[in-house]
Amino acid sequence: MDQDSSDSKDGIKKTRIMFDLTFLFDQYAKRGIGVYGKHLISRLLEVIDEDPNFEIYLLGFNSLEQNLIHLGFSQFRVEELSHKFNFYSFGAETDSNIKNFLRWEKTYLPAIEEIKPDIFYAVHFERGLPSTKGLREKLSYRPRTAVVAHDAIPLVTNKFSSKGFIQNFLKKRFFKRMWTGVQNADLVITVSQFSKEDLIKYGGIDESKIKVIYSGVNEKYRRENYDLEKDIEENILEAYSLLNKNYFIFDTGVEPNKGTVHLLNIFKEILNSGSHTLPNYLVITGKDFYKGAGTQIKPKTILGEQFIKMAKKLGVLQNLITTDKIPDEHLVTVFFNAKVYINLSTYEGFGLGIAQAMTSKIPVIAANASCIPEITQGGAYLIDIRQEMDYKKITEDLIKHLNDKDKVKEKIKKASKVAQQYDWDKTVEMTWRELKKLAVEADLQ
Repeated sequence: MDQDSSDSKDGIKKTRIMFDLTFLFDQYAKRGIGVYGKHLISRLLEVIDEDPNFEIYLLGFNSLEQNLIHLGFSQFRVEELSHKFNFYSFGAETDSNIKNFLRWEKTYLPAIEEIKPDIFYAVHFERGLPSTKGLREKLSYRPRTAVVAHDAIPLVTNKFSSKGFIQNFLKKRFFKRMWTGVQNADLVITVSQFSKEDLIKYGGIDESKIKVIYSGVNEKYRRENYDLEKDIEENILEAYSLLNKNYFIFDTGVEPNKGTVHLLNIFKEILNSGSHTLPNYLVITGKDFYKGAGTQIKPKTILGEQFIKMAKKLGVLQNLITTDKIPDEHLVTVFFNAKVYINLSTYEGFGLGIAQAMTSKIPVIAANASCIPEITQGGAYLIDIRQEMDYKKITEDLIKHLNDKDKVKEKIKKASKVAQQYDWDKTVEMTWRELKKLAVEADLQ
């Protein structure tokens, strides 16, 4: 490391930490990676800014001001931080794809060579890391690399793209090449013990490098913080055709591992039961559908189209409502007015929607699979997912549970207590502790 480049004007040696913010302007911005990154990095920057021993460098698209705004800082805070943070712009935004490997030489490589950071931190590996095979060899200077690996789903399922065999093959080769950056990283943060075990078993990650740090939940999902005026709340619900509706909320996507077949079959049995107390609508958030209700719903993706066909076949389409991508402010209102949260995904790295529902004190129905028992800790009604399922019997048991008000209250109370540990301040505190350890190691090089 160039000694002069890491010394401040007052002679104090500072540790240079570089953050990759490209996720703020690509296809991951509204997905789990983006949500995690925004909450984590915005808070982490505030913490590091108060430490005189560290110097912050940000990499991203567009301008520093645009990045800070996307991280959620107020205009006043943006003006303050703009004079404190060093920013290296890659210019106009572009989605992450198989061209990343070629782009890296024109963007990341010169930035790292010029700045010579002690630590490089990213919430995703796909853009390329200083530890990625084929990229690290091009660097004359290599920083300590810290990366967040949320799960190993593609490696476990061998599904890298839903667009066909050729696309899956190409994406698989690209994914595995970029994954070497995780394998060679100095610190790998993941979001559950379940994910850690999969990263070791399927991802080839050295256990000693992995640190489990649970994600946080936005404070907006704490019911005591919800104080929206009634007329505004009703306007939001009306905008999504949800006013005076009794509904389940499903917010986890319609990929094959999300349990959509089980979801629709159980929902069909609930409707057939004739129950007057259980929800008779299923609300689906996310990018796979345009906003709509019943037969007016239009799919945006191939997966969305397949979901609609299945719903038609089962005769439940008229009871579906889709929101399209939904602003966080509206999603909170949709959550708080839901009767039940349901998520039958068979593979999750953390299950943010589940944690949000637990925080919101909504009854949670989830699959007894992957990390979900670890995350819910008895605060949810779990359904065993098998290849052959007796949907009628499963639904009868589910209805019995939901109609038992005392049991539901007990689950909600337990869930609310468990959810207290999913706090962004705790996530930031633990992350910062690990990054400071890397700083010490970098200083000893």
